[in-house]
Amino acid sequence: MSFRTKIFKLMPWNGGTNTSLDPSIIPSHQLTKAEHLLFGINAARNMRDGINFNWDSSTANSGSNGETILGLCDFWYGSSGVKTNFLMGVGSSGNLYQWNKQSGLRTTIPLASSSAGSSATPWPQFNNRISFEVMNNMLIFTGDQGGNFPRQYAPFLSSSAFDLQGSPPRMSFMREFMGRLWTNDKTLLDRANYCPPGDPNTWGGIGDSGAIDIGVGDGDPVGLSAIFPAFQNTLYIAKQTKLYSITGYTPETYQINTISDGIGCVSHNAAVAIDHDDIIFLSEKGVHSLIGTIQFGDVESKYLSKDIQGTINTSWTKSALANAWGCYLSQINSVAFCVPDTNYAGTGNTAIWLYNLTHQAWYVWPTIDCQSIVSSYDTDKRRFYLGTTTGRVAKTFNNTNYDISIAGVNAVITMTVKTGFIFPEENPMIVNAIKRFTLIWGPSGTVNVTATIQIDNYTPQALNFAVTGTNNVLGVNFILGSSPLGFKSVTEPYSQTIDGYGRSFQVTLIQSGQQAAVNIQGIAVEYEPLGPAQETITSG
Repeated sequence: MSFRTKIFKLMPWNGGTNTSLDPSIIPSHQLTKAEHLLFGINAARNMRDGINFNWDSSTANSGSNGETILGLCDFWYGSSGVKTNFLMGVGSSGNLYQWNKQSGLRTTIPLASSSAGSSATPWPQFNNRISFEVMNNMLIFTGDQGGNFPRQYAPFLSSSAFDLQGSPPRMSFMREFMGRLWTNDKTLLDRANYCPPGDPNTWGGIGDSGAIDIGVGDGDPVGLSAIFPAFQNTLYIAKQTKLYSITGYTPETYQINTISDGIGCVSHNAAVAIDHDDIIFLSEKGVHSLIGTIQFGDVESKYLSKDIQGTINTSWTKSALANAWGCYLSQINSVAFCVPDTNYAGTGNTAIWLYNLTHQAWYVWPTIDCQSIVSSYDTDKRRFYLGTTTGRVAKTFNNTNYDISIAGVNAVITMTVKTGFIFPEENPMIVNAIKRFTLIWGPSGTVNVTATIQIDNYTPQALNFAVTGTNNVLGVNFILGSSPLGFKSVTEPYSQTIDGYGRSFQVTLIQSGQQAAVNIQGIAVEYEPLGPAQETITSG
């Protein structure tokens, strides 16, 4: 009996990483690996842009004498009718730093003398949590340790930073809401403090300042752990295992409401506003949407992270998640979380896990030193900046096909896409003759992709897809007598022959080298179903 060949194809190929299920049962469009990539138009897989770890002008000082950039903030302030922008950060030495985003030049902001409103004691060493807020044209910041915090920096008033006045509470994080600065309390762990509207230098019940005790005796082991960005005129305050809201417009009308008894937030800096649409946050159980939590509560199937719960449960270091940082970058429509992932080498936060909101797909930038992160607009685009353990800041999306190390050396980016085991007939009993593999892509410039196809548990077969072209296209930018003739590629299927028999196949695509970023739209496999087959186990 003869059979006609069939085509199995994935296009559009919009799935992300799934580590929660066995590779043999994840949906065919999902992946076991999605590393160092971005989602392009129509869910195309593109190699991510390069990261420059040598951008910061300061000298790298990693190791036992090094410093970690624990927190970063995009600081805009107005003075004399002009808006000025700096990247600000705090290091583990206790120093406040300011970076010029065009040059990478770093300046250390001094601590004011006692006559300028500050205690004369030195800056203390920081723990691993830093919090920033911008209010009244001032940058206000605080940390986990030290009795002199919080502090304020108003460059239009002084070149130095100095303490907040009015005996503010000892706090480790803060958030501005309806003109008030809201904070936790390091002494009374269930208490939220607030200042009068527009006056962060008045506290302790003076004027319109005050405090609210939230969920005292609710069984939470930590107390307040995060204050969310303002959302729909409501303030959301989290503990490690609880989530509350505060409604009302004045202290007389404030009301506390319980949102969840099972989901909290482990890191103040991992509660991320997605424009005005939602807040995505990290709990000890996974990653959540605030809107989804309000609607469904502690329902695991509704977690945004349901596809990567396997990784979260086994590889994210729970004891260090308080130091996780999150950030949203609209140009890639993804929220990023810098987390301590034991799958990857390094200290502290070792990977950036990203969630594409359009495709609801997870992917990862592994083995990246990312102790803190912020999204900031430069002269050309909005991008991430990363605080590292080398005492320096790294700059992403540099329009390069390679990373740059702290020593200024170009480093290869290895984009890896790996499927699960795909059963083309969706039946694990059907044996198929695998005939041909097709890569659907739009290469540009010099591109080399290795495709490895493994049929069942047999020896993998490697195929090489390589294209070399130029930017000089006839009728577009070709100059007679000086330009080499090239081509302008379009998305097309490129096929190669493979040979094997089996029930399933798994595809791995790797681009490794300083080449033009690949643009993979999908894959296809030509096969011929041969009929059912099964193994027989006998005893004797």
